[in-house]
Amino acid sequence: MNLQQSVSLRIRGSHFCAAAILTDHWLLTAAHCFASVSTDFLHKIEAVAGEFNQRKVDRGEQNFHVRTVMFHEKYQRTSPMSYDIALIEISGRIHFGDFIKPVCLPHPGERFPPKTMCVVGGWGRITERGPLPSVLQEVHLDLLEQSKCKHVLQTLRPGQKTFTVLCAGPETGRRDACQGDSGGPLLCSRADGSWVAVGVTSWGKGCGRSWNDNKIKPSSRRGSPGIFTDVLMFLPWIKSNLRKELDVGVDRSLCSVPDGVVPGNEGIIRNPAHSGQSYNHNEMCLWSIRVAAGERILLEFLEFDLENDTECQSDHLTVYVDEDRRIGQFCGSQSPSPILIGGSHSVTVQFVSDVSRTGAGFAIQISGVGEDYSFGGECGTVVLLQPKGVVRSPAYPQAYSNNTLCRWVIYAPEGHIVKLDFDDFDLEESENCKYDSLTVFGDIDGKDEIVVVCGMSVPPAVLSHNRIMLLQFSTDNTISARGFNATLSFISEKDLQNTAYEDQGEEADDDSEVITPHSQAALCGMPDISGLETLRREEDDGKLLWLLHVSIGLGAGHDCSGAIIQSQWILTDAHCVYDLEERLLRILSVTIGGSKKQTCDVIRVHINPYYNPSSPEYNVALLQLSSPLNLSESAHPVYPLLDTLPPLLGSGVGQPNVVCHLSSFTSGHGQYRPVRLKISVLEQAVCEQQHRTRLTPTLLCAGLSSGESCMGRSCTTHWNGGPLVCQTNTSEVVLMGLKSWGEPCGGIQKLAVYSSVPCTGSQSI
Repeated sequence: MNLQQSVSLRIRGSHFCAAAILTDHWLLTAAHCFASVSTDFLHKIEAVAGEFNQRKVDRGEQNFHVRTVMFHEKYQRTSPMSYDIALIEISGRIHFGDFIKPVCLPHPGERFPPKTMCVVGGWGRITERGPLPSVLQEVHLDLLEQSKCKHVLQTLRPGQKTFTVLCAGPETGRRDACQGDSGGPLLCSRADGSWVAVGVTSWGKGCGRSWNDNKIKPSSRRGSPGIFTDVLMFLPWIKSNLRKELDVGVDRSLCSVPDGVVPGNEGIIRNPAHSGQSYNHNEMCLWSIRVAAGERILLEFLEFDLENDTECQSDHLTVYVDEDRRIGQFCGSQSPSPILIGGSHSVTVQFVSDVSRTGAGFAIQISGVGEDYSFGGECGTVVLLQPKGVVRSPAYPQAYSNNTLCRWVIYAPEGHIVKLDFDDFDLEESENCKYDSLTVFGDIDGKDEIVVVCGMSVPPAVLSHNRIMLLQFSTDNTISARGFNATLSFISEKDLQNTAYEDQGEEADDDSEVITPHSQAALCGMPDISGLETLRREEDDGKLLWLLHVSIGLGAGHDCSGAIIQSQWILTDAHCVYDLEERLLRILSVTIGGSKKQTCDVIRVHINPYYNPSSPEYNVALLQLSSPLNLSESAHPVYPLLDTLPPLLGSGVGQPNVVCHLSSFTSGHGQYRPVRLKISVLEQAVCEQQHRTRLTPTLLCAGLSSGESCMGRSCTTHWNGGPLVCQTNTSEVVLMGLKSWGEPCGGIQKLAVYSSVPCTGSQSI
């Protein structure tokens, strides 16, 4: 790609740093590039836009003097690793064209996951201690997990507490930014192919050095990935500093129209300022709206024409309750329906544009309305933040209209979920609810579907899996009916664990049926521990393992093992189910033995977000079943230990008083039968010495306990994903790990390695 957003900073004609173009007279760079911000020093500096070859004047090249430089207030020269960001104001205006373009900033809240492909460029050294090139260079780097980034930085700067950076680059080195690239942008790709300035080149240990095994290397030979200031963290700082210039007569930089606090409780916010114009590229505008106590906020869209994008990743308008609860993100040319917000007196409207296409913009009428205001028989988006609210179809109990689309956005307080109880329900009935329907989602974007209902039967209560619930009522152009009436309430997640919604083998009342997004027995991620007492039994009770152990296979075969952690959720190895094609997922099933054999299909696979198939780390996955297992005397969930080991196991790690078992299935004569081994958890160093590799805290080392034999457990035993279950010194039974690699009963026995549930499960469960 061509880095038209990059600027060469020169002192007395020699390149020393880079910068990125924010607007026609503001640049973004690294603070450490400037030894001084005095007038005399800045007078020697030149910013060259459109530069490619340093040895000649390129076509479209534009040169500017530097007027001012603003450092972040917390930047310190004695600690340049943090807050390494600065704004440069140039004298004159940049003229954009084919060779010069402003950089796209990330949207507030936008996330770029690990392994996102990025590009860094500049006129820095190609190799450590090498010469400066004359021609603009670029290199592709992938973003690194933030946990790995922090870990490697601690090997270089032990005790560092403030992290305002992100990392990119391979562990083996060879690809990196280098001296002279500082201040330039780290551009990362979005799903739509656009490039965004996610970082500012800051520093690194050497250039292109490998940084694995840093701890065992002498300090002078250690390396690091490329280290970049995290632009997302500093978006408010960038905007607020440019905004300050308005008071001294400098033109607006990030928003072409007045934004900020909207005075009064009525008015219109718009961009552009006048109809018939278009909004500008690369804008970021923010309006804060407040109404008096006892009023609701009504937003009505009078005009709306933004760049169309199915994911609204380009130009878009976002509405928040207060500043952090998003209730809608809009783009395209179709005006959104009106929005009515109750339960809050503060709303934030944010507009962001990129550098591709523009539109005629928007105009929004803002009004403060009474608490009894409603849309009546019409549709819109209603935001509900208070418990004991009522949700009903338009005109209820009269027939609803055809061709409607209504939304309700519901936010519960932190630590609570939303419960929706139906009092009356009458919609047009159709196969798969393809005509009139009410759909319940667990997210604002309508991607996490919980349930779709229609017909004349009153549905059971519906629970969200977190504090958000979105309802969407849509009708076609033919038959209508009476509609629905429902009430909502908020339930504490702690209280829910102890309610009758957790079916532990007892018959539930007919009136207590509840639909949840992930389980009809418990919340996703909430350990079901009410049955633990039945698992506190002597170590020689062979039933212990089979109560929680399942077989996972394609078709009728057995491929891996897993552990029941809730009635509808199984924990297993990620490599057992990684990258399954959709056609194979359809025949993936889970079987549990015991006195009553049960088989369930798998409908969804959740891989730990940090899992890499080339590494043994974070090798865990969650499987969601098509229906709950019947938890009874023959099947129990196990409590996944999600804290560090010492608080629960005390001094028992690796000691005889910790009773652990590994279970799996062995094949023979076309049948699979369960087997188990008595296992001892050992010190990491024991495994590291035998396997000749370093084990991270995400892995556990374990071997056969004294007196245990592999007799009868041959290589036909399928250990992968087998649960490592331990009894603590308080007789509790916990899931400590999942068999990852190494054969407990191989011909040349080596200690097996397990994925540590305390260290890896918290990102998955």
